[in-house]
Amino acid sequence: LLDRRKDNAARRIQSVGRMFVQRRKYTGLLKKLIKIQAWRKGMIGRRGAVEYKRYAMARKIQRNWRRRQDQKVYAMLKRAISVAQERYRLHAAKTQMKKLKQEAKEVGALMAKSQKAQEQATELRKRNEELEASQLQLNAEKKSLQEKVKALEDTVHEVQSHYEDAKKQAEEA
Repeated sequence: LLDRRKDNAARRIQSVGRMFVQRRKYTGLLKKLIKIQAWRKGMIGRRGAVEYKRYAMARKIQRNWRRRQDQKVYAMLKRAISVAQERYRLHAAKTQMKKLKQEAKEVGALMAKSQKAQEQATELRKRNEELEASQLQLNAEKKSLQEKVKALEDTVHEVQSHYEDAKKQAEEA
């Protein structure tokens, strides 16, 4: 019985010792496993961080690229708008200039017509004055000729009456 107790006690002690050794191995293995897992998770996390950083940088580059492209498009659009406005204004100015030139031409034509009419009026006035002067001169000439004719007629009558008187006297004699 004592041997049995000793045997049981020895088994118990050996069991506890083996348990302690196994527990130590297990906890050591567990610690190593946890370290390996932590190291692996750390690597994966670092890779993920590097990947995320690369992704974030790519996003930043893409955002800047898109912004630059949008700026170029906006600048070209702005330039195109200003060119279109300039051409529209130029067209409007040319149209207005043509209109003003046409009006000036019409005004010039009217002025020339008016000036021509004034010149004609002046010429007609001069001609009228000349004709009036000529008519006055002709009237004066006509009057003087009529007076001469009258004087000559009177002279003819006188001569005829003298002739008739002389004829009567000659007949009587």
